[in-house]
Amino acid sequence: MFCTYIHIYGDKMKRLLKLKKITKGMNINLPEEWSAKLEKFQTINETVRNFVLVDIVKKKRETFYILESRKRIKGEKLKIATTQQAIRYLTGEKITDEENSGYSFDKYLPEEGDQILITNNLNPSEVIPAEIVVEVGIKDFSKEPLLLFSIRANYLNGKGFATTGDFTRGERKSRWKFIRGNEFYMTPFEKVFCDTIVHKQFVKMGTEKLAKYLDSINAKNHARRLRYRGEVHDNGKLEDPKQLYALSRIIDFKYEMKYPKGQVDPQRVESIQVHQYAEQGSEHHPENHGNVLDMTRLDVMEMVCDWWARSKQFDTDFIDRVYYMQENRFNFPKFMFEEILFYAKILES
Repeated sequence: MFCTYIHIYGDKMKRLLKLKKITKGMNINLPEEWSAKLEKFQTINETVRNFVLVDIVKKKRETFYILESRKRIKGEKLKIATTQQAIRYLTGEKITDEENSGYSFDKYLPEEGDQILITNNLNPSEVIPAEIVVEVGIKDFSKEPLLLFSIRANYLNGKGFATTGDFTRGERKSRWKFIRGNEFYMTPFEKVFCDTIVHKQFVKMGTEKLAKYLDSINAKNHARRLRYRGEVHDNGKLEDPKQLYALSRIIDFKYEMKYPKGQVDPQRVESIQVHQYAEQGSEHHPENHGNVLDMTRLDVMEMVCDWWARSKQFDTDFIDRVYYMQENRFNFPKFMFEEILFYAKILES
């Protein structure tokens, strides 16, 4: 379950935002990815990366920066706009991330594509998992509408998005950390979110692989429903305060579950059961059923994907885990275990 098990971010980079004073006449170079977005939106057939900052426009609480291309496109210089966070991103310098100790958006900005945890400064239990993206849209300025580049955080729990500037003002001031960063610097609540997000990503990989098999045998309805389960798997850990608080009490002991034969301290069983016996989204847990025979085929398939995801996170032998679960925990009827083993082998193929 360790987030660092998937990828070590020892050489991860973050953006330092306040190294340079932003003034008119500054040369601004667009990253290649931004230039590609520009070509797409402006329907031009040449790369445009070199710009000059020609104007700074303030609207209410926001400041926008107007850039003009150095070369002419179709006889005219191309103008675009950026938000304050975006211009800082363009003018900032990279520094090496060594700790994942938590950074404020007014000083540091994650790279595009980074998955992060945003934690409320005043309430450490309020955590938002998000992915940093560059958004391109149209903004109407007094003289003309311009293409606007902005940086926003898309919430990984499906609850929307916010501009990164939102987290540097007023009551929403927050700090962020890499989801796959060093857990030593995370609060218990952040660790639960971190572990859950990474686990959900593996479960989604598993359900997609099994769904493709179902598609191949024309069981398309089951494939569609299994994909949906992969999308919403363990959402309760992120949305249900009871589960979040219960799991935060035992998250530091998750290493005990690394190996298939690992045992859970009986004193922690109660916290785990809060998740296993949740009213919604826990049908894939055999413990949630009075009899394992009450599990539907979709319940069983999601359960196997859940086991596979944990095995991948821990880098342990998955088939050994399946046999251990059968012999030491659940004792499924023979026909049911054969079905479980069949799904497991598909995932391992």
